[in-house]
Amino acid sequence: MRADRWQTTILLFAAIACSLSGCGRASNAPKLHAVSGILTVSGQPAPNIIVHFVPAKGRPSTGVTDAKGAFELKYEKDILGVVPGDHKVWIEYRPGTPAEEMAMREGKSSLAKEVLEALQKFGTPETSSMTVKIDGPKKDLKVEL
Repeated sequence: MRADRWQTTILLFAAIACSLSGCGRASNAPKLHAVSGILTVSGQPAPNIIVHFVPAKGRPSTGVTDAKGAFELKYEKDILGVVPGDHKVWIEYRPGTPAEEMAMREGKSSLAKEVLEALQKFGTPETSSMTVKIDGPKKDLKVEL
């Protein structure tokens, strides 16, 4: 009798733990398409740029460019992808070091003139006129500014 109670208790705790962690629950994430590509400014790779894809409906996706301008968009921290549809695209600079951040705040940035101009033109959702339609996975999307 004691063994049955012990097994029942273990099963009950396992069921509670599973329900709290989401076991067996369907994901609430919408259909997503994997999107990655290269961001260039005047034909040159642009490192340390946050790329924002903002759909008409739903949550935006973002990615950060590496030294070669490559990025991969994420819907959430651990979920890659972009919701299908038309997206407004805007960018922002992400300083690589505290010194770069301080220089940017003081107006003494060492960013190329073309990058600063691109940030001015595409640096907010309000100023950016760039749109991209996502209707399927894209592995080599070229964002040229």
